Amino acid sequence: MKPTGSLRALGNGICFAAAALFLIAANRPVASAGGALVLDATIALHQVSGRIDHLAVDVARRRLYVAELGNDSVDAIDLATKKATGRIAGLDQPQGLAFLPGKAILTVANAGDGELSFFRAADLWPVGSLALGNEARILVFRPVP
Repeated sequence: MKPTGSLRALGNGICFAAAALFLIAANRPVASAGGALVLDATIALHQVSGRIDHLAVDVARRRLYVAELGNDSVDAIDLATKKATGRIAGLDQPQGLAFLPGKAILTVANAGDGELSFFRAADLWPVGSLALGNEARILVFRPVP
């Protein structure tokens, strides 16, 4: 049985909250090596239908990016205020996200059209794209030492 509207939204909220907590906790000192994660906050995602996919974090700006596959959009969440601060709409099945801290660029892999899209972190303005072909899904950023 497929989850319907409110169940799917609840599931999305729970998954999002768990991921956000992990990312927030990753930037805090840990009291003990075996400490459990503790719920810090729940952040509502508004006007999201379908499922969410990958996440990326901008540690310097304390911003979390959420790929909203069902909406064809990406939301930027301010982790300090726990609110959405912007949305990139009109994407085509955004799945893979990676944040490039040295350039302050968010990259989005769109599975629908195979485009890798680049957005300025400051204002989510598009700054370029690259055709990767069908089924562009996962991005991994590994800085060169």
